Amino acid sequence: MSIPQSAYVAVKKFMREVGKISSLTELTDQMALATKSLGIEHIICVSAFGFAPLQDRTVMFGSLHTEWIEHYGRNKYYIDDALSNHALTLHDWGEPVWWTDFISEHDLTVVQRKIFKEAFDFGLKEGIVVPIPVASDLSDNISEYAFVTMGGDVVKSDELENTLRLLAIAAHGTARRIYLKAYRKNPSDLMEDVTDVVRNIDFSTLTHRQKEILSWICEGEGPSEVAERLGVTVGTVNDHIKAVKRKYGFVSTGEMTKALHRHRIFI
Repeated sequence: MSIPQSAYVAVKKFMREVGKISSLTELTDQMALATKSLGIEHIICVSAFGFAPLQDRTVMFGSLHTEWIEHYGRNKYYIDDALSNHALTLHDWGEPVWWTDFISEHDLTVVQRKIFKEAFDFGLKEGIVVPIPVASDLSDNISEYAFVTMGGDVVKSDELENTLRLLAIAAHGTARRIYLKAYRKNPSDLMEDVTDVVRNIDFSTLTHRQKEILSWICEGEGPSEVAERLGVTVGTVNDHIKAVKRKYGFVSTGEMTKALHRHRIFI
């Protein structure tokens, strides 16, 4: 794909002015102008707002006027999005991931496949996710994990990938500056968004049988249904669930399930 000159002009204009943008609405609008000529029809940036121990993801900015973004946000797909889950496991945080490559190379849950199918049904024929790690200004112990995802009627190429990566990083940096400014004015405004979530859990120490059971729990199956699928008794399934709750200190099955949904990629 050869990027048209008009697109380069729009991208250069955005990069010159992005540092002066002072609101998320303006950022979204200017980002949309810069990417529209590239064939991008949706943009979304998801972040944990710099609180690494809290994995509840919240939309920072995006082209919310598009039907897909409204659908994506309304269904809270950013929580279970396979691309951002995958980004958490990457060592090279600067490496973008193309949607179609990801689908062909990974086993996805039923819900994750549903997300991709619906995206394609909305006309997003190809897309890219740019994972971004950020050291926080607030504490040396805090890192921010953000994922800028863009999709549309595009043909992937190195030239397009590099351009979208440049735009994603610049736009996220501006969004983060806006949020940090708001945080310093009134810390409670942002904290209310992220405090009511489960702590970060390392599920890598689960046994094979526990992973089998919990993967079905993530799909919405009950203990009796899981027992039938695995050829074990309901009592055995419940015993494993109790062991996991005890091991990780969950006070309820609901809390455990919420944590599982944040970390499906590891189960």
